[in-house]
Amino acid sequence: MALTRDDLEHDRLRARIRENFPDYPLLDDAQFEASRRRVLEQIEGRDVWIFGYGSLIWNPCIDFDRSEPARINGLTRRYCLWDKSGRGSDDSPGFYLALAPGDHCDGVAFHVPAERVDWELTCIWRREMISGAYRAEVLEAITRDGESIRCVVFLANPKHERYCCELLPQKLVECIALAEGTIGTSREYLYSTVAGLAKVGLDDPELTALERAVREYRTTRNLPDDC
Repeated sequence: MALTRDDLEHDRLRARIRENFPDYPLLDDAQFEASRRRVLEQIEGRDVWIFGYGSLIWNPCIDFDRSEPARINGLTRRYCLWDKSGRGSDDSPGFYLALAPGDHCDGVAFHVPAERVDWELTCIWRREMISGAYRAEVLEAITRDGESIRCVVFLANPKHERYCCELLPQKLVECIALAEGTIGTSREYLYSTVAGLAKVGLDDPELTALERAVREYRTTRNLPDDC
């Protein structure tokens, strides 16, 4: 079941998790709103960009007026958040991408005009900030044309119980190849991210190599690879 804009506007994702995964560690309403307000205060009523480096690239569900390929320095895209609900299960956990300290990360920035910022941050918080596994910051990114822009960015929270940065490469391949949850498979998330980057002329060699390894894993085990 793909995540939709309507799901976020009506807060269905959090409702589904509460119903189907009662032990899932969700932020309470006060924590949720406090984290959103902290970022809104930094934006100060102005327009802002939202930086996508994973599923936001190919399924943004954001009401934006333009988008640009962009780079954030000092951070890198990494599979470091395990998942037992959306794209994984108790028996076969999946993994999500997050930003962690590193060289740089190329992604897509989505521009949100000032008058839409409050509602758009509410919607994207219902997607990215439901458990506290990410932490939101407002950071500088550079567009392909060299413009400096302010972006809302979702970084990994290394203190969260879902954070895992030491998974062996072959184990990560296995997890992504097999994991499936309520909104889809982990391999679809990977394949779509690689394709989404390519669509805007970007490439992440590590993700490309991981996609190849996942496809080979499924092929050698006679598993359909229908994503």
